[in-house]
Amino acid sequence: MLDKAIPTKSDSGFDRAILTNKPKDKTYQTLLNLIIKDFAKPKGLQSSELSVRQLVVCDGWARALLDVSKTIQKPEQVILQKLDGKW
Repeated sequence: MLDKAIPTKSDSGFDRAILTNKPKDKTYQTLLNLIIKDFAKPKGLQSSELSVRQLVVCDGWARALLDVSKTIQKPEQVILQKLDGKW
């Protein structure tokens, strides 16, 4: 079921899409590129060292849980906001 973006309503009534297993989705790709550029590269990480554990988009916000292969720590969490039509 999670292999598709699932539009649902959150508890607060906002539209929500679970994009975890939708790597070809345009929003997924846009967010992943931003995460690589703004999160991974400044930390000296390569895109191949990141994997998306969970990606949820809701009402102009996105939350990504990332596994980083260089570390054995808990997953990293990245929060993004869409402002003026841009993430």
